[in-house]
Amino acid sequence: MKHSSLALIFTVILFSGCDSAPERPSGQNNSNNNNTSVHQTRCETTCALESGNPCQADSQQKCITNCKLVVQGSNAACAQCLVEKSGYTGRKCSCYGTGCQLETFSPGDRVSSPAGPNDTCSQEQEVCWGNSWADASKDCKNLCFGEDVTEAPLVALKAQCAARCAIDREPCASKGDQATCKSQCEARIDGLKPACAACMVSRGAWKGKRCSCYGMGCNLRSFGAGSTSGNTPSPEDTCSVEEEVCSEYEWPSLTDDCAELCS
Repeated sequence: MKHSSLALIFTVILFSGCDSAPERPSGQNNSNNNNTSVHQTRCETTCALESGNPCQADSQQKCITNCKLVVQGSNAACAQCLVEKSGYTGRKCSCYGTGCQLETFSPGDRVSSPAGPNDTCSQEQEVCWGNSWADASKDCKNLCFGEDVTEAPLVALKAQCAARCAIDREPCASKGDQATCKSQCEARIDGLKPACAACMVSRGAWKGKRCSCYGMGCNLRSFGAGSTSGNTPSPEDTCSVEEEVCSEYEWPSLTDDCAELCS
């Protein structure tokens, strides 16, 4: 009888232990929420529209949404680098009226030359080209991958496909196939080592033709991976939204653009 009682007590203790969930270390269950909150704050900062920025207010929320995809899965240092080197691009007047000119702006950059006394610029000529996202495989390589680029990435690359293919302005907003771009992107990076995949994702871009500005003194310029190019417009040139064209998503080459990381 004594042995039966002890066996019963042991059985109760054993099964009670199995039913009880192990205690989670303090703060561990909040780590993902904390990272999400920090990324949200970083993205809100980099997507904030400065006074006079020609990008429309509705671009800010799209920027935040895509920014969170770009930094998804990143550690703090990688995410900070990515948002600091990302931002809006377009063309903005150095001032309005005579003696003013259009200047190209991009993250950390403002490209211009001195305006001539007869140059003029108006708010109607300003244009927003959308967001330019940092290249994890180049701009932030050491922080996002460390020294061994074959290790698991600290960025969620397939999530970045959605951000890189996202369209937030014309002409690709109405003419680009975002869903096809995303599926092609995911297929292209499948099986690639992390840094190579990051290069393929980061260095792709929509290609086509867009106006350098709208109205007089503006012309069509080619855009795609890398930069926007075109001839300097003459004062008689004009450009309108109807002339803009979105061709396709241009992917970098494994044996050229990304050869260093993909070989």
